[in-house]
Amino acid sequence: MMTKRQIAGAALVALLVAGPLAGCGSGAASDLASQATSAAAALGSRAASAAASAASSALASVKAGVDATADVKAGTPATASDGRTTAELTIDNPTSDQHTYTVSISFKAQDGSLLDVVVVNVPNVPAHGSGHATARSTHDLTGATSAEVTAALRH
Repeated sequence: MMTKRQIAGAALVALLVAGPLAGCGSGAASDLASQATSAAAALGSRAASAAASAASSALASVKAGVDATADVKAGTPATASDGRTTAELTIDNPTSDQHTYTVSISFKAQDGSLLDVVVVNVPNVPAHGSGHATARSTHDLTGATSAEVTAALRH
C-alpha cells in the first residue's frame, strides 16, 4: 500500500511533467510518454494511474521535441543536508542552437526498485555547449540509491 507521501510525490511528478511540456507534440514525445508511464507504474497502482496519464498526455503533446536522453548524464547521488537525495546533471547540447531540456530522473534502490521520479527543466543550454542542473528527490530516500536518466526531451 502506498503512503500519502508516495501518492503526493507521484502526483507532483505528473504535474511537473505536464506543466513545462503543455502545448508541445512529436513522435519522440510518444516514446518518452511510454517511458514515463512505465516509471510511474513502478510507483504503485493508484499513484501510477494518475501520474502515467498526466505524463503520457503531456509528453505526447510536445511539438518539435527531440528525444535527447543520450545528451544527459546523471552523477552519483548524494544526500543533501536536508535529507533529500540529489544528483548533478550534465547536459551536452550537440546542436548549433540553444535549447531547453526537460529531463526525467529515476532514483532507484540497490535492488532496482523505483524510489522516486523527478522532472527537471534546464533552460538555455548553449549551442555546442553544456548545461548543469540538480535533480532533487521529492522526499527523503534511505539506503544506497542510483540516479538514472529515464527520458530527456530537447525543445
